[in-house]
Amino acid sequence: RSRGFGDVYKSQHDNSPDRERNLDPLLPKAPVQCLHILVRQRILHGMYGIVQRRFLRSADAIIAATPANVTSSDVLPRLARRFDIIPYGIDPDLYDGSGEVGVEGRRLKERFGSSFILFAGRLVYYKGVHILLQALEGLPYRLVIAGDGPYYANLRLLASRLREDQVVFVGEVDDVTLRALYRLC
Repeated sequence: RSRGFGDVYKSQHDNSPDRERNLDPLLPKAPVQCLHILVRQRILHGMYGIVQRRFLRSADAIIAATPANVTSSDVLPRLARRFDIIPYGIDPDLYDGSGEVGVEGRRLKERFGSSFILFAGRLVYYKGVHILLQALEGLPYRLVIAGDGPYYANLRLLASRLREDQVVFVGEVDDVTLRALYRLC
């Protein structure tokens, strides 16, 4: 709003079939675009990079969650004048341990104890869970992995090199279980 954009009424992800609107100067731009930049773009990086730069140059403003999102990119620092940082928000009241979160937390504490590392998210290479697993080798910590994705089998293989009880894959979990896991770890 501070830049006069008015109300945001549509969010369109970069991989949406409607993304061409922002590349064709004759079509009106979508008011909000969400671009997820992946680290590994070996084959299509050259062609995709051209589209990506054009898309970013056409934006009136670019929002990032952290300054590191901007500075760690090879493309984004050149556009820094148009960045606003809006951190991800968490409502702490959702994790207060009362009600069903407390009940689930007590159940999970019996299973995992109260001292563990938690990864929660989609299991894809760029989240770095493989690095976390490698870092655990020889350490006395337990890792609970909540989530699923295409990298699951690779991570299972890596985890098999660690102590049997050191890594626990719990799969996708509901919101109450996730909040209890966050609170517990």
